Amino acid sequence: MPTWMGTGKQRLRAVLFILLGLFLYWVLLNGGAALVPFFLGAVLVYILLPVVDGLAHVAPRPIRDRHAARILAIVVVYIVIFGLLAALLSYFIPELISQGQQLITQLPGLYAKVTANFSVDIDAYLDRIPQGIRSSVEQGVNTTIKAIGDALQKGIESTVKTVWATVSFIVGMVIVPVWAFLVLSNVGAARRAFSRMLPESIREDVYNVIGIVDGLAGAYLRGQLILCLVIGAASAIMLAALGVPQALLLGTIAGILEVIPNLGPF
Repeated sequence: MPTWMGTGKQRLRAVLFILLGLFLYWVLLNGGAALVPFFLGAVLVYILLPVVDGLAHVAPRPIRDRHAARILAIVVVYIVIFGLLAALLSYFIPELISQGQQLITQLPGLYAKVTANFSVDIDAYLDRIPQGIRSSVEQGVNTTIKAIGDALQKGIESTVKTVWATVSFIVGMVIVPVWAFLVLSNVGAARRAFSRMLPESIREDVYNVIGIVDGLAGAYLRGQLILCLVIGAASAIMLAALGVPQALLLGTIAGILEVIPNLGPF
């Protein structure tokens, strides 16, 4: 048995950790959708934590070693973030909505063009098929079209259900900045509590592993964010330069989908 599980108290701590992990797994399995805002809040905390720590260390000397320095750093970060968001969204969101509405009005025409091209290709393909097996091919095509229609219907029903769930999601998103503020302001106490929970014999190893994971995850997350911003901005600029309609909307979609490996860029 490892030395850090040699006593009854240490074994009890290990059992409690296992039970806590099982409980968290059950919560994620049964309430994953409701936890999305808190997951986003955790990502926000992870991104802002180094900035808040840095500003707290350069706070005015009278409050530098006090909790007020951390509160002041969080307030400064929030003011900058919300100021940038307000400046960007004052143009970005209205233009995005306008281009989305334009695209919706053009969808019937685009669908008609795609359908016409698809029908021509299918007819040309069927002409090359011997008469004996053409009926089987036509039956297969009809079955495929029916399956696509059923899938679209299910997708619409799922979309309606999602819209009904949007209100609760918006409420959760409003809570995210408040929750992130509380976590950022009390992260020092959380670190000390976590340190006390670890046996001293493995504490250094645990912190080394956390440091490695934190470095890799932080670099990956920052890289993905930079990639999304660059791809989105470059796509929107190039599409606008080429005179493509809804350039901002398409560029935004390209930037968001860049998060998905392989599939996103395609």
